[in-house]
Amino acid sequence: MLEILVEYQANNTVVGISAPVLGSGVFLTSVAHIHPAGPDYIITLKGYDITGYILERNKIKLTDIRAVGPFKSKFKNPYLKELTGDRFYEIR
Repeated sequence: MLEILVEYQANNTVVGISAPVLGSGVFLTSVAHIHPAGPDYIITLKGYDITGYILERNKIKLTDIRAVGPFKSKFKNPYLKELTGDRFYEIR
């Protein structure tokens, strides 16, 4: 699991994370940092998921993660997407 998280952090790609400390379900976000913490690691996630939902916490232990699901798409800030994406329309 650590190898997947390191790879997806380096590529800034979306990863699905299932961890009870985050809540129920799978959260689609990205890994910001990975820090060794003794025999474990602290995984710092982006503070939000791909829809803009703010995560209740974004620092979790590697041992708290039940499953990861890698995706191939790049993680894009959902708030910037609203400002620069297809949401603006020309008013005539």
